Amino acid sequence: MCEVGTLSAKECLCHWSFAARSSCVHHLKYVNTHIFLSINLALLFFFPNINEIMDRSTDKASSQLPEDKENSDTPSSLFFRARGSAKPRTGEDVVKSLRWVIFPDNKHIKRWDLVVLGALFLYVFILPYQIGVSGGIPLLFNIPWLVFNILLNSVFFVDTFLYFNRAFYTSNGHLVLDLKQIRRHYLRTFFIPNFLSVLPYTIGFYLLGRAYIDSDGDPSPQVESFLAFVQVASLLKLIRLVRVRTILSSSDAVTSFRQKRNAQVLELWKYVSLIVVVSHYFACIWSLVAYIQAKSLDEEALTSTPNWIGYWYEGNAVDGGLHPLGWDHAIDRYVLSLFWAIQTITSIGYGNIVPVTRAEYFLSCGLQLGAGVMWAYVIGGLVGVAAGMQVRAESYRTRISQANDMIHEFADPDEIIQDDDVAVANIESKQVAKRIRKYIHNQYKRSMAESCSNSITGEFPVFDTLTPELQRDSSVLLINQYLKAVPYLSLEYMSQEDQSTVALQSVALEFCSGETIWTENAVPGLGRGIFIFRGGSAFNLDRSTHMDFSKDFEKMSLVTAGMSYGADKVLVEDDNPLAKGRLQFLTFSQVLFIPREAVLSAFKRSDKAWKNCARWIYLRTLLLAKIEEEREQSGSD
Repeated sequence: MCEVGTLSAKECLCHWSFAARSSCVHHLKYVNTHIFLSINLALLFFFPNINEIMDRSTDKASSQLPEDKENSDTPSSLFFRARGSAKPRTGEDVVKSLRWVIFPDNKHIKRWDLVVLGALFLYVFILPYQIGVSGGIPLLFNIPWLVFNILLNSVFFVDTFLYFNRAFYTSNGHLVLDLKQIRRHYLRTFFIPNFLSVLPYTIGFYLLGRAYIDSDGDPSPQVESFLAFVQVASLLKLIRLVRVRTILSSSDAVTSFRQKRNAQVLELWKYVSLIVVVSHYFACIWSLVAYIQAKSLDEEALTSTPNWIGYWYEGNAVDGGLHPLGWDHAIDRYVLSLFWAIQTITSIGYGNIVPVTRAEYFLSCGLQLGAGVMWAYVIGGLVGVAAGMQVRAESYRTRISQANDMIHEFADPDEIIQDDDVAVANIESKQVAKRIRKYIHNQYKRSMAESCSNSITGEFPVFDTLTPELQRDSSVLLINQYLKAVPYLSLEYMSQEDQSTVALQSVALEFCSGETIWTENAVPGLGRGIFIFRGGSAFNLDRSTHMDFSKDFEKMSLVTAGMSYGADKVLVEDDNPLAKGRLQFLTFSQVLFIPREAVLSAFKRSDKAWKNCARWIYLRTLLLAKIEEEREQSGSD
């Protein structure tokens, strides 16, 4: 109910909606932009004169409220007035403006950003190579390469003008949607350098450069001067690399790729990529310094002027080896430059490629300092990655070491004092030690756990940091595939919420090969339950009268991965002989244990599971037990 003066119902509604909307404006980064705009457009449709109503309702309301000079703007100005304009914006203006605004979460613009990211990745390698190694001359002779460069430049050309319509976030998280503000901001920041970087230098170079090629196919001195200008202008394209970080941080595809991969592996690839990129740039810069000093890349210029390429060629060139001289030997020149860059970065320094002139010595000093800093950064990062990748291995080695310390303290079987009144089992220390080591090794190879009993939080520590809803959903996804082995716990009879309750009470168990357990005491404090095998196998010894399965093999049944044991036993009463069971594990086994209490509480919440499935299993179990009992009695008679 509106309590401000004598406002009409329509004015109250407008006032309330704008009050809520003004709050949304200040927290826009937390609100779905499309919902926000839909509300505003709906208000414009139903109230075409909403600006007049708001101004009138605000004047009436403000006359009854204390004055606040710092917040004197009317609510309508928050959205419907352009900043710096006293004229209210009509609904038609807003609709026209938003029609051409490209929102940050637009799926098409995100795909476009991936295309731009791919083009930037190519530019990272192509541009330095063309400037410092090949001199751009292949553009004059290789038409496919020329077309490829033009296409790359076209991508950036389109991207440059798309920014005139792309909404952006301010430093305080507000989303700017007004086209005038968007365009004014872009013109003041990145438009000029972006525009200069996409001018058709490549096409101009091709059209003008073809006229200055001599009969031998080499560029004349005139085209070399023009070429130098084009290469300097091409350096502006490197401004585009600023967008790499923005796209990587905002792209859903990139974020999804990162989240699905191992973090340590991604870090490793990051440092490897850094080494590759830096080596490439160092190689191109090192080749460029010789190009600048010789003012050409033909054989005569490189051998007649002092530079590191000519010096290396005179002392190290052999027939059939590298030939870095000439415009058409760019690959050999690049390989030689890359070899120097890698040995400089890694501090190997064979000494066969050395600077000659003062400029080369100065440049070499700068590059070596940069290489030292970069190499230290990479080594530090790789050490951290290696340590992170070896966490489980280090934990395994620690556990084995601790197990060996315990094994060394084992008493000799001959020294065990046996009481005459108590039967003491013959325990072989060597056999026990072997089983302990094998169990720890199997856990390391086949499991993420370091304990024989773990809840979901124990297996996945991150589980405890999730919200309750995410915990419920995650628990179902983790064990739903195993609950299918128990009919009355499947989705056919239980809801996902009921399954989640069962999952949160389940325990992951691990057993070593050769171990025998009584199922009613398998988990201290939890009592009886259902054993669902996630891996491994075991013999069901319920009908066997011997501890050694080899003596009663025909009465045993095999339980393997994907099967359950005890789904019928948990339904009978505790005093029923059927409640007891015995398993002997043949291999290292991983088992999901569901306590009986969790099953019974699930039945209380879901009558369908009990009435339509579980009670019939219960009756069948009792009938089969009765039949088996009568059969044994008739056999004994």
